Formats: sequence, structure tokens, C-alpha cells
Amino acid sequence: MSLFEIYKSLNLKAGKLTGYFPVYEKILKDLKSKPIVFVEVGVMDGGSLEMWIKYLHEDSRIIGVELNENAIKLRDKGYEIFIGDQSSPEFWKKFYNEVGMIDVLLDDGGHTNLCQIVTVNESINNINDGGKIIIEDVGTSFMPRFGNPCKTSFLNYSKNVVNRLYGRNQSLNIKRSNLFEQNVFSINFYDSIVSFEINRKNCFISKLELSGTEKIGALDYRFNHLEIFSNENNYFQKTINRLSRRIG
Repeated sequence: MSLFEIYKSLNLKAGKLTGYFPVYEKILKDLKSKPIVFVEVGVMDGGSLEMWIKYLHEDSRIIGVELNENAIKLRDKGYEIFIGDQSSPEFWKKFYNEVGMIDVLLDDGGHTNLCQIVTVNESINNINDGGKIIIEDVGTSFMPRFGNPCKTSFLNYSKNVVNRLYGRNQSLNIKRSNLFEQNVFSINFYDSIVSFEINRKNCFISKLELSGTEKIGALDYRFNHLEIFSNENNYFQKTINRLSRRIG
């Protein structure tokens, strides 16, 4: 049964954008067949927790984090619930001290820049290799009621993390920040979802490695024609400008 079919059959109430379901299945395809520790922030009436229990491996540990204390009632139905503020680093320190390392953190909580950024920052070091941090509703980075768009939106934060990952390339003079370069192997952007893949063994410094000894006399032409980009009136520059405006 697909994740969306499971969702449509839930007993407890939930609300998810339909475009999220193929994204979930893509991100979680390598994790759903084995026991994992899965944490969702923002569970409201508990429907999403019911969905994950039915979708993931039967021996997985599914944990809900919710700001609204009414969510404690879900404990009576057998759900593991923590009450706390995801924008508080202190909450996350206490949470991970009690729960330990996890495999997946799914944030469907407050959707503010502060909530999303603090959640990522405080969780990166607590995700097992091969695990994910999945942030939903990143579309709020464009919404005025969430104080956006602005330079400190979560989407801009995520783009800056992309820049940080290039610090692993030894040939680039980019300042390194251990939090990201040593933990985040890749970042994927979807419709209103950003997913961080944690895989420390692949987060090494990338160096040029040569192989073979035989040469055929091939020449390096990479820098021979850079002058074609120096004149804004040339065809190549006009093409680049036009494509850039189309993307923007």
C-alpha cells in the first residue's frame, strides 16, 4: 500500500499537502524496511504518527514532539510524545540526552525561520549516519505572516548550507564550518521540503587524485576562451543573462 493510501485510511486526524507523499517515499525508501528511530515535530491530533507506524518497519520507534500540551492525550493511545518548544536549544539538549541518536527527524512544527533553523542546528549531531533531517512547509520562507521573505529565511539558510558543503573541496578557498561539512553529505530541495542527508564517512576533504601514467598529448583548453565572457554585448553573455532572468 502506498503512503498516500495509508494516509487516506487513517483514524486520527492529520493534514498534509498531497505533493509531499512522493517526496516522503523517495527520501525514506532506503530506511522503511529496517527498524529506525523516527521523530516528527508537530503532531497535533496524531494522524501522522499513526501513518508512520503503519508505513515504517514494525520495530521502528516513532516519537512525536508537540508544543501543545493536549497532545499528552495521545499517550493514552500508546504514542510516545514529548512536549516542548522546538525553537529552544535547551529542549533539544534534554530531548537527545533522553532519546539518544535517531535516524530521521521530520519537522512539521512551527514553520517559522527560528523553529526550523534551531531544529536543524540542534539535530545534526544527533542523527545516525544514513539518516535524514526533513523540513516541511519551507514555503513559509515566502510568506509575510512568517516574517518573510527575508535574508534570514529558512530557505536562504539552506542555500547557505549548500555553499558550506563546497568547503570540502580542497581546491576552493571556502571557509569551513564543522557543523555542516563534517555531517551533511547532501541537501535535496523539493516542493516546500528540504532534506539533509547525514553521512559522515562521505564528508571527507576532496582532493585531486591522479591515475595512470600514459599521456596522449591532450591539451587543457578550459581557460583559452574566457575572454568571450568579458564583453556584455557578445552572444554568450546575452544568452547567460537571458537564462538567468528566466530562472529569477
